[in-house]
Amino acid sequence: MTSSDCELLTIDKHSLQSDLLLVSYEDIHNEHYWDPWLAFPQSDSLVGSEAVNNQVNISEADDCDHVSDSGSSIGSETFPLLLSAGFSSAKGDVNPNDTLTGNSSTVRVATTSNSDNVSASCSATTSNSDNVSASCSSANADINPDDTPTGSHSSIHVATTNNSHNRRKWDKQYYCLFCSKPVSKLPRHLERCHHDTTEVAHLMTLPLKSKRRRLLLKKLLYRGNYLHNCEVLRAKAGKLIPLKRPSKSCSAADFIPCEFCLGFFARHDLWKHRKRCQFKECSSANGASSNVRCQARGSILLPVSCEANDDFKQNILSVMNQDEAVTAIRNDDLVMKFGTRLYFKHGHHHHRRQYIRERLRQLGRLLVEVKKLDSSVSYLSDCISSDKFSAICDAVHRLCGFDSVTHIYKTPSLALKIGHSLKECARIEIGTAMQASGSSGKEKVKVCQNFVRLCDMEWNQNVSSHALRSLRQSKFNKPTVLPLAKDVKQLQLYLKTSAKQHLDGLMDNVDVTKNWTELCRTTLTQVVLLNRRRGGEAERMLVASFLQAQQNRNTNFHDDIQESLSTVELALCKMLMLVEIEGKRGRKVPVLLTQELQSQMNALIQKRSAAGVVDGNVFVFARPGCETPQRSSDCLRKYSQLCGALSPASLTSTRLRKNIATMSQVLALRKNELDLLAGFLGHDGQIHREYYRLPQQTLQIAKLSKLLLAMDKGEISSLVGKSLDDINVNVNGEKYCLLFLCGYYF
Repeated sequence: MTSSDCELLTIDKHSLQSDLLLVSYEDIHNEHYWDPWLAFPQSDSLVGSEAVNNQVNISEADDCDHVSDSGSSIGSETFPLLLSAGFSSAKGDVNPNDTLTGNSSTVRVATTSNSDNVSASCSATTSNSDNVSASCSSANADINPDDTPTGSHSSIHVATTNNSHNRRKWDKQYYCLFCSKPVSKLPRHLERCHHDTTEVAHLMTLPLKSKRRRLLLKKLLYRGNYLHNCEVLRAKAGKLIPLKRPSKSCSAADFIPCEFCLGFFARHDLWKHRKRCQFKECSSANGASSNVRCQARGSILLPVSCEANDDFKQNILSVMNQDEAVTAIRNDDLVMKFGTRLYFKHGHHHHRRQYIRERLRQLGRLLVEVKKLDSSVSYLSDCISSDKFSAICDAVHRLCGFDSVTHIYKTPSLALKIGHSLKECARIEIGTAMQASGSSGKEKVKVCQNFVRLCDMEWNQNVSSHALRSLRQSKFNKPTVLPLAKDVKQLQLYLKTSAKQHLDGLMDNVDVTKNWTELCRTTLTQVVLLNRRRGGEAERMLVASFLQAQQNRNTNFHDDIQESLSTVELALCKMLMLVEIEGKRGRKVPVLLTQELQSQMNALIQKRSAAGVVDGNVFVFARPGCETPQRSSDCLRKYSQLCGALSPASLTSTRLRKNIATMSQVLALRKNELDLLAGFLGHDGQIHREYYRLPQQTLQIAKLSKLLLAMDKGEISSLVGKSLDDINVNVNGEKYCLLFLCGYYF
């Protein structure tokens, strides 16, 4: 073979445009595209029985027609193969004894061989079969008899190199796209066995040794390996073919395909390859030129349970960190059903998608722990059985850091959340089994119902009771820090000054994007500070809601209601505007806006396009260049530090809400007034009284101590008919009060 036959491949992107059909990144999830690469029109012969059954007898292969896997530099990227420029018509490349069915349950893996007498130019032959039996010679075999997988369960193995200490063995094989057979000389195999297919026929029309011919040949090679690897991952048995074979055995979960070339790479090396991928130029129209989250983008191409739809995979699974927990749930039908139901319920809210990912990750972590304790468990549905209940409890204890001595959890909330998710999964299994016909469905319903009953009886005893106790004990003697009135006033003055400065700059068209963004953040912080609103609720105020409130401003007040209001209250109704937004649990919560805030928000809406806000962003407090709103927590944290507050950490939306709830106790509001305040804050009345009226310690010391001191002095008769505010106690100096508070009497 001459050096020109194996010259390194370089990309001429201008010469490729006439032969490559560009497919956008989103088309990967379109059901009409069976595979992300569509350089050729699809033909029925791709999966036809003729192509699968077509076998050709071959003679001894020579040295010049193999596909080498020696590392060669392409630009600054090292690729593991060189492709022959033309097809050999004299030699065959398929051994009729090398039959490998695409549905085999277990496949041997090529591992390192220590034989030193293997010639570098020899052509390796395969001896794989369905029953995983092979005989290997010292020179030409690529399967080691000692590499047979052990254990009762099938497993995935990663193909490794068979090099000796001082010799390289040229035994790398590639899976044919059309017949799914492993071959060492793919060009010759395609010409002899699949010349009648559209893709190969088009390939043969290109000039020999041309760059486009080599590129399209590589594309067929990568696609064949990709489809084979997907089948292996789906069946959880077989040999995974990475683009660069490791020298030592490793886990199949460590490899992720490149979104451009479909080659499987190690996770930690994928970003390096992606920077120099040959096929990246062909997909530059995707806007996916950045290496950020390349593992997540590549994971979309991995097999996923059929229960997950395209939107769920794109918006939920692809964004998750691709670790052991996500790998465990990817092909789990029950977990995917659980996640799809959550996505259907909450997925239309972008901010709720992170909640869905957290619920899925919790189940994935549980499944990983259960597998460590019980090797018979493969999917979460295997855990929905009464005989697996003890293993689930032990896995929860290990996962949540349960101390067997003190019976305290390190993360008690996780244990409670897992319990709710497990019961929901069991109900999903019951519903699925009830829809199935036959006795197996009825038996499955009975098994799941027994599991739910067992959870109702034993889960509280084994898990929930100690988890709730751990939560309660963590709140004992925990100080509650509330914002100081001085800090709130200082922050408000700083925000007014900053808002006026950026509003003037925005209206004068000076640095529009910067002034618009700063005015947006300042106004959002003012809205949260004035209304004591949850930050997430205020930041998601819609433009349509604000404009509709402006339009209906003068029609919200009835004449009879206005007559019952005082002069001050009527003036406030004319000055303030109320916007109704969606709060927690879908509640309707109001937001009050002053005239200054109204003018600032009108300016934000007027200058949205000039500031670079995309048309799809429906929020008033939008982020330029994307479809998400500003984060109120970040804005409040930033300005609380810039304003010079004494305690900037106390200026959070939650503590501001607790502050107004505490002041309502001092004001001694009537029940209807308290319900009005709770409704404005978006609370249920009981929740408001139980959690937000803090701190109770101050009121207990200040008011109840007067009753206790009077009883201690024997002055019960003088307290008849008095409230706690009417009781006066003579205290002998500050020393007595301090000692009393510490629990001492004299």
